Amino acid sequence: MVDALYSSSTQAGLVAGFAALDIKTRIIGISDDNETEIKKSRVELLANNALRELGLDVRVTPQNIEIVPANTNAYGIADKEITDAIHLFASTEGLIADPVYEGRAIRGLLNLADEGRFDKDAKILLMHLGGSPAIHAYAEKFGTIQLRPFYCLCNTLLVP
Repeated sequence: MVDALYSSSTQAGLVAGFAALDIKTRIIGISDDNETEIKKSRVELLANNALRELGLDVRVTPQNIEIVPANTNAYGIADKEITDAIHLFASTEGLIADPVYEGRAIRGLLNLADEGRFDKDAKILLMHLGGSPAIHAYAEKFGTIQLRPFYCLCNTLLVP
């Protein structure tokens, strides 16, 4: 699983849940900045607090937590790599992603794939947690909108 990180709570919940259920699945957090060690500590703390609150004896360790940066840009700075990843995601999956969180998660996933981090037959889940409204603040990064005809299965023109 791949998820964008800000507060670290989503990854912490996933790590805690998988640890509680003894499921051996890699959960990779894609950081929205270069603060991977700070976020790794936060994930560990939040996950273990959740497990403790649930009365479970299992705990996560730093070895259970993987966090990588999407790129070296400061928080909120969208470069061509991120906007290209957003274009790819929109054109292949039909989903909108923002440049601050979800676009970075997509860029991070593409980086991991380019590095050969996944087996050829791996099943990968990219968690898209929203953020689409934030894309409007970055409209100038995406150029002119190019509308194209779209045909439904019955060949009725929906968008000229």
